[in-house]
Amino acid sequence: MIKLSLRKLRRDLTVGEILAKQRNELDLTLEEVAAYIKVSRQYLESLEAGDYKNLPAQVYINNFIKSYDGFVGLDGDVLIKRFANELDLYKKIHKKEEDTPIAAKRSDKIKFHHFLIVPKLIKSVIIIVIVGLFLTYLGFELKKIASPPELFVMYPPNNFITEDPYIEVSGEADKEAKILINGQEILSDRIGSFKTTVNLNRGVNIITVNAINKHGNETVIYRKIMLEENENVGKK
Repeated sequence: MIKLSLRKLRRDLTVGEILAKQRNELDLTLEEVAAYIKVSRQYLESLEAGDYKNLPAQVYINNFIKSYDGFVGLDGDVLIKRFANELDLYKKIHKKEEDTPIAAKRSDKIKFHHFLIVPKLIKSVIIIVIVGLFLTYLGFELKKIASPPELFVMYPPNNFITEDPYIEVSGEADKEAKILINGQEILSDRIGSFKTTVNLNRGVNIITVNAINKHGNETVIYRKIMLEENENVGKK
């Protein structure tokens, strides 16, 4: 079996959790491991569960770990060092239990547990943030696909009356939108501004301005223009 180095072992797991994980991946029972390495099943169960108070002296635990690791294909020396750190932390936390109030004892236990699971929490937060950003981006893109383009006709105003036989139509739209005025495509600049001149007929004229985006969504604005006859025309 290939032995795993310290760098390849997950740092958010205890030694017991690493052993249990490797054992389960090999489809082995505690009884099979206990029988092979000739160690009490109860000791192995306490080791995997992190039940430090029910384990024998550390010298015996080191032998358990080395035998266990050798059986399931892990690096015993690496895990023995890690277990020593875990056991040292456990002893420091529980050293003052007799003189510590119950509430403080509970707090120490929580701190020890948090010391082991903080990497998991950080990883979970990172995943949640990434998923949230992705969903926000996806929602923004879907909104862009479903929404019609923005269109503003700056001039002329609606119901405009003029005596000139032509009028300038100007406005702004989404820069990627196609602009049509009375069915004819009009070029816009890089920020979406457009301008053109429309000839008028005597009486009421309806100017239709269309903006169509690349997804086929359309915005339409109408302008009603009244061309009145110039009273000075024909007069000398």
